Amino acid sequence: MNIINRKPKKKQNREKSHIPFRLNFLFFIVFALFAALIIQLARLQVLGGASYQAMVNSTDKTIVTGNVPRGMVLDSKGRVLVGNSAKSAISYTKNMNVLSDKMYKEANELTQYLTVKTDTLSKRDQIDYYLSNPANLKKWNAKLPKSKKVAADGSELSTKKVYQSTIDLVEKTFTGLSDEQKQAAAIFKIMSGAYQLSTVYIKNSDVTDKEIAEISEHLTSLPGISVGTDWERSYPNGSSMRSIIGSVSTESQGLPEDSLKSLLAQGIHETTGSGPVI
Repeated sequence: MNIINRKPKKKQNREKSHIPFRLNFLFFIVFALFAALIIQLARLQVLGGASYQAMVNSTDKTIVTGNVPRGMVLDSKGRVLVGNSAKSAISYTKNMNVLSDKMYKEANELTQYLTVKTDTLSKRDQIDYYLSNPANLKKWNAKLPKSKKVAADGSELSTKKVYQSTIDLVEKTFTGLSDEQKQAAAIFKIMSGAYQLSTVYIKNSDVTDKEIAEISEHLTSLPGISVGTDWERSYPNGSSMRSIIGSVSTESQGLPEDSLKSLLAQGIHETTGSGPVI
């Protein structure tokens, strides 16, 4: 009887001796995982917190520039010498990495609802619009000789050089655009000349109620297009005050030639339509 009783006791003692080791090993694993998690959190927040925050800001925040009314000029009694008058405008905000073929399609659609001036279109502007059609660009690129695509050492030429060669080839036989295409080309010129995330006016004078209504109705199919307000200087006491206080240059006038370099260095661009006081 004694022998029979001793064997179960040894087995029971052996099983009990293994339980603390397993628990300790489990606690060690949990402790190691928590320690690794704390170290990783400290590395992310303390060591790399600033860089990661900058990455988040660069992807989640975008700065869109636009025009706002200028400050009013008052006399000593608070009367307005120079103010601002609002007028309806159709504007375009260029999105990030938008391609020319997308602007080409959008410009063509806008011509259904909007009429713009085309007297400033050059032959190069018309060719740029013509080649923004992917089918036209592919057709004329196929006509380019190999020497215009590949350098003497066998390396491929830059896209800019190939495109310039394509323009030179098209220019030899180009006869111009139709009146409807010129409308689209004028819109395309404004859109393609805009900086990324900057707002330019496609039309900011003589905008009709019909144009505003039709474009507002189709804004969902016109990304970047919006109906807004432009501002122009008003002189309640007559235009004679301009010679004393100054005026704002228009988009057609551009930046004054005598101060062009200094204004460009300050970040003022002709394509934004926000002319300087002269």
